[in-house]
Amino acid sequence: MALRVICRSVVLDQETARILLVRNRDASFWYPPGGGWVPEKETLEGCAARETKEETGVETHILRLLYVQEFDPGNGDRHLELFWLATPTGVTELGPVDDTEGIVEESKWFSREELQSIELFPRRLKDRFWNDLSAALAVPNPFIK
Repeated sequence: MALRVICRSVVLDQETARILLVRNRDASFWYPPGGGWVPEKETLEGCAARETKEETGVETHILRLLYVQEFDPGNGDRHLELFWLATPTGVTELGPVDDTEGIVEESKWFSREELQSIELFPRRLKDRFWNDLSAALAVPNPFIK
């Protein structure tokens, strides 16, 4: 069993209070954009930002690490997933997708209310995210500039 590190961005558009999610061709649920291929000289934060741009067309600024979880995708591997809180750096319109693996089928912005009516992974984005967000934004992170 191999351990794979997955870097994801929970992108929050603070002006509209929406978060950016994607869905792949093999799943019915929505999840934060990201991936597990980290080039040698790329940081984990950089991986999350790059993968988000590739999958949604949205450029981001990483603010801080928000969640860490272990996940068993059921394929014999284990995933260590890092969820980074991020904000868009410019245009929030969903752009062209450069998903070379062809996994992401759709991306969409969701309001807090809309999150309640979709199948979402991880579940904490539906249950706890908005409370966790208040705490995360209230305390500065000296390690992320």
